[in-house]
Amino acid sequence: MKAEEVIPATHRLEHSGMTRNEAEAVVGEFQKVVAPLATKEDLSELGQSLRSEMKSMEESLRSDMQSMEESLRSDMQSMEKSLRSEMESIDESLRSELKSTDESLRSNLKSMESLMATKVDLANMEVRLFRSLLAAMLGVGALVLAILRFFPPL
Repeated sequence: MKAEEVIPATHRLEHSGMTRNEAEAVVGEFQKVVAPLATKEDLSELGQSLRSEMKSMEESLRSDMQSMEESLRSDMQSMEKSLRSEMESIDESLRSELKSTDESLRSNLKSMESLMATKVDLANMEVRLFRSLLAAMLGVGALVLAILRFFPPL
């Protein structure tokens, strides 16, 4: 209670039948109880301080969020670069492996072609040899028959 409120309160208590000392004692005790309680001015000051604290916290949170966002973006960019380089190296190694596999397949195919050509040549030679042998055998058989016809056996 303020001083201007204390005097009318004691007068009212005196009018209600209390002595001046009793009224002052009651008002003094009320003042002791009410003094630590917040007043409108205290509450408005507290509200203003809370608002300013909230604004400062909001600004600090906003700046923290921006810095975190920037760090995340830079991390993402570095990860993207590393992934790209890894993908390029993997792509390069796969291309070289495919190229070596292609070259080995081509060389295998050429060796198989030459082997098959050799086998075909051998088969052609065998056919010619068998034809020659057949022709020689037929010729010898015809000669033997001709000799037997001119010189019949006795």
